[in-house]
Amino acid sequence: MKLGRITANPAATEGKYRLTAPPHINEQIVAYRAMYKAVYNEEIPPETMILAILAQFFEADADFRAWRRDTDPATLAPAAEPARRRPRTGSKVTSSEADAGAKEPARESVTISS
Repeated sequence: MKLGRITANPAATEGKYRLTAPPHINEQIVAYRAMYKAVYNEEIPPETMILAILAQFFEADADFRAWRRDTDPATLAPAAEPARRRPRTGSKVTSSEADAGAKEPARESVTISS
């Protein structure tokens, strides 16, 4: 089982998402919960399991981790000077040029359904 035992890990900020899983995904969720119960001898709410699977997915994605490392967490825009990467265009942007192009971060509301 790829998903290890789930322990409490409070997030810094919470987000609320409404999700309706199509039947083929719901069947997988039900089956995975059954396997979790068989392996760990405890039931787990589907929401907790889905969040743990997402957290594991994000942690395993090296490209996503690199993008997060080089991104300003306040705006989710590229940092003015990435910590370990050079600009791909070969041109260097000065911090004053980066500040001049900075915009107010967009506020998003996400509803997931299918």
